[in-house]
Amino acid sequence: MYGPNVMKLSSAGIAFALVACGGNSSDHTVDASPDAPAEPAGVDVPLGSLEAFSYTLPLAIDGTTFTEIVDTGSTSTGVAATGCSGCGVTPLYTPGSAAVDTKMTASTQYADGSGWSGEIYKDSVSITGTPAVDLSFVAVTDQSQFFDGNSYQGIMGFGPSQLLEPGTTSYMDLATAAGMNPMVAFRLCPDRGDMWLGGFDPTAAASAVQFTPMLPIDDQNNPFYSVQIADMSFGGTSLGLTTASFGPTLVDTGTSISFVPTAVENSMLSAVNNSSAFKSLFPGSTLADTDQGACVTNASATSAMVDAMLPPFSISFPLASGGNFQVDIAPTRSYLTPSGGGQFCWAFTSGGTAADGSLIGDTLLAGMLAVFDIKNLQMGFAPEAGCVEADVARIHPAYPRPSASPFFRGPPARRTHAVR
Repeated sequence: MYGPNVMKLSSAGIAFALVACGGNSSDHTVDASPDAPAEPAGVDVPLGSLEAFSYTLPLAIDGTTFTEIVDTGSTSTGVAATGCSGCGVTPLYTPGSAAVDTKMTASTQYADGSGWSGEIYKDSVSITGTPAVDLSFVAVTDQSQFFDGNSYQGIMGFGPSQLLEPGTTSYMDLATAAGMNPMVAFRLCPDRGDMWLGGFDPTAAASAVQFTPMLPIDDQNNPFYSVQIADMSFGGTSLGLTTASFGPTLVDTGTSISFVPTAVENSMLSAVNNSSAFKSLFPGSTLADTDQGACVTNASATSAMVDAMLPPFSISFPLASGGNFQVDIAPTRSYLTPSGGGQFCWAFTSGGTAADGSLIGDTLLAGMLAVFDIKNLQMGFAPEAGCVEADVARIHPAYPRPSASPFFRGPPARRTHAVR
């Protein structure tokens, strides 16, 4: 469904950071409208940051803790296991006496050719502060360009059950059956993150969280958490777009870069390049979605200067009750990202036509508190609050990449699987 420009990126010297999104409002109450029912705060799970291009959580399996990438764009869990060929990570999962070998295998492959496979085991797993559940996951024994040193030992999916590899089970489904409110929320900072299970903390947002409907989830057309985007604007000036301009929009913590249809990106680039403030700060420079033109440089420019001078970015979502709501995000937290030495890079890429859809990845999620309200089939967004801003030098993803860059991989719909 989604084009090959969707990228899942790793920390293999190829990532770039976005500073956190703040806001001017001190209102930390949850919107009491029908679109935004009050919810409990849930369990706060601290996340690690892989250079702000992926985020990890600690997953305990039978007494051993593994670092797992957090992915709302897939649902199965994979963990590097004893005997894994070329994994190069520790610890490795070794089934204990309580583990159940299902005598099945599963494999996942992404658009860039990276992937993994292994035996499916059922074992007791738990996430910080939550009860243990018996999860069927893949003990990875074969992989191709998936692991990056020892920064993580696998991936844990929080997506819809429609994305499950055959023979595996969904953590969210099991936790919900055990009594957890079916909700997960994220605040992604440059150096860390937070994931809330069962609710969210409204103080992690700079203004009230508002909700937009999820698109219907089904096996054939949309097995993802997807929403509609109503419009985008720069400096308060609308690009004049509609939901038809974007197509269905996947929201995915496991994909690093955000993408929009080519026509939308061209409108965005035109708005920035024609800004008098941009011309003043980066004279003679032009942004473009190419290897050569993706970044602009002013040796004296800082993130604070860019945010103060360039037009802020806004993204609008439809309300279920009618109309739209808007989330305002500073330039270096939305469409530009600091790469060090006064260099700033374009934080989007294009994905064909509206029929190919759009994707909100970590480059844009880093500016918002995002709430996946699975029970009510809606998603909440608000400007993020509570992160520490930082200029961190990154290599822009449009530049040549190492061959072993596991997160330049396509969305889950492009995977293949096999069951024995």
